[in-house]
Amino acid sequence: MGVYYDFLSALGPMLEVCLVWRLLRKEMRWRYPYLLAYVVFCLFGTELVLLVTRRILTEYSYQVIYWRLEIVGLLFRFAVVWEILRHTPLRFQMSSRRTSPRPGLAAGWAGGIAITALIWWRAYLSFHSHLLALECSLGLAQTVLVLVPLLLIRWRGLSISRNLWGLALGFGAYISTDILHFALFDISQSSTYFRAAVPTTFGLMLAFWTWALWNYAPDPNPVPAREEAGAEDLDWWTVRWEQARTAARKVANP
Repeated sequence: MGVYYDFLSALGPMLEVCLVWRLLRKEMRWRYPYLLAYVVFCLFGTELVLLVTRRILTEYSYQVIYWRLEIVGLLFRFAVVWEILRHTPLRFQMSSRRTSPRPGLAAGWAGGIAITALIWWRAYLSFHSHLLALECSLGLAQTVLVLVPLLLIRWRGLSISRNLWGLALGFGAYISTDILHFALFDISQSSTYFRAAVPTTFGLMLAFWTWALWNYAPDPNPVPAREEAGAEDLDWWTVRWEQARTAARKVANP
């Protein structure tokens, strides 16, 4: 397994560099800023730091840094979730309405995280490590936040770009394997072969992202232009104001 781990250790940074280069190209620049931040963190904040600390620090210090970076990376994954959600057709439809989508999205995030936290409440009490429970609970929250909107998109028959499908499928496969790994690790100290599944799916996720983002595919449901949306909102408020004035006159002069 040593040769295989060395292969994965070299493959991950190469794919991350390729992704950063692709996301900074002209047609993709600033379209996926949150994804870019996550990939840059994985490259410099995880791969490079762990490579250096493994060589110069003791085993205990390395483990402490590893788990701290693992938690930071876990929180950074919410940036990928947001990147997926903000490009979904559901958000575009909400943006075309008269109300802002932000309260609904915030409520969805809070609800998804709260539900998964309640589901895994017993795990926080029974797991040998609270870090493992945190990995599983927040990982499940991220899976729910990505899976539910995609199921709604399929159910409503909406179209979705290849870029977004690649992001969602690769991310979902990696998170699912990560949750299963940490759950089994706490229960029975999972085998060496299954431990290799997590870095393997991480590499596959990066490869899938590279393939999906290699060519920019515009979102099939673009957000309305800001000027048009502003004019529509003004017209809507004007109509409502006239209706309110008419109702007030009828009440004052029956």
